[in-house]
Amino acid sequence: QSLIDRTVRNSPQITITSATDVPAIRDWTGIERQIRSSGLVTAISPSASGSAVTRTLDKEYQLVLRGMHIDEADPIYKFKINTYSGVPYPGSREVLIGRDLAVEIGARVGDKLTIVTPGGLETVFTIVGLYDVGIASINKTWVITHLRTVQQLYGYGSRVTSIDMSVEDVFAADRIASI
Repeated sequence: QSLIDRTVRNSPQITITSATDVPAIRDWTGIERQIRSSGLVTAISPSASGSAVTRTLDKEYQLVLRGMHIDEADPIYKFKINTYSGVPYPGSREVLIGRDLAVEIGARVGDKLTIVTPGGLETVFTIVGLYDVGIASINKTWVITHLRTVQQLYGYGSRVTSIDMSVEDVFAADRIASI
């Protein structure tokens, strides 16, 4: 497997985010439909994200709680083949965590993980899977759950915070993004 396949192909080449102070994208389904109909992308995955922390007895860990539909995100992030323990399909109060985070906090599949949002809301999740996408920053900070869970926790309604895409020719991503 080439370096490009191990790194660039395990993350989106194009990401759309909100251009306003409000982090959520209002008409994301229309944007998604338009992008799909263009035929320029190989995968598209809407997601909702929010910052959070988890704590152990002696340390606090900064996290990104990412809600997505695994089937849509999988062509980009390859969670199905990169989940090495448990299952790659989190439900509403279930999460996948990366290898680096799991090692740092001593977590295993079946353990409980308490996530605290910036507003102080504490939510307890069950860890259902451990993944390793080969990108340390993702493996250490991303906590993956269902899209609707993040939308509810952060008050996004039905909106998303980003639309991730992959393209066949990674070197053409800038040109495609500008269209």
